[in-house]
Amino acid sequence: MGGLIYGSVIYLDQVLVAHTENPNWKFSGLLVGYILYYILFRIFDWLMFVILDCEALYGFDSIFLLDDRKNIANIVGTLFFEEFEYEEMKQYLIEKTGPLHKCRSKLVNKFGIWWWKKMGEEEFRKKQEAIVVEVKDVHTEDQLLKFMCDEERIREDFDNVQYKFYLIPKFQDGKGAICIKTHHCFTDGLGFATFFLAMSGNFDVK
Repeated sequence: MGGLIYGSVIYLDQVLVAHTENPNWKFSGLLVGYILYYILFRIFDWLMFVILDCEALYGFDSIFLLDDRKNIANIVGTLFFEEFEYEEMKQYLIEKTGPLHKCRSKLVNKFGIWWWKKMGEEEFRKKQEAIVVEVKDVHTEDQLLKFMCDEERIREDFDNVQYKFYLIPKFQDGKGAICIKTHHCFTDGLGFATFFLAMSGNFDVK
């Protein structure tokens, strides 16, 4: 007595496999599927950029948007300079960051994917007051440390860029300071250093 079940011949308690599978076929199918998926997604990504001026977040960067009020994924750092004029430094920082797509983009969610949506000239101009802020009441290292810790706990709205400059023109002893806050979806530790570099006069953003 016997029967054919899923390609196997059954003889009482003994199973005799009557067909074979090539494991390379499964691997090849997965590889081809992944390549096709990647190509289609890149085309979709390109169309979103060209038509809607949206740049997709990388997968790992999107994970940081799942943070909550108890564990906000902000990064805060401070640079020290000689004393400076607020309006001059503000204009300088806007000019340095303005040409960079990611630096003038807000977060939007389309098709279940997070994107950097570049803001138009008028919208970006209106939101500059919230991007570069003057701080007048921080003059010691302890005050600065408290200010940085407090800011680290504040989540910025998705409807704006995910970085912020706090300018302290007259910090102490003839020094000024720029406190920079970014969200982890915008940059990581290495990117934070690159962001600092982009603010220097020797870096051409174009």
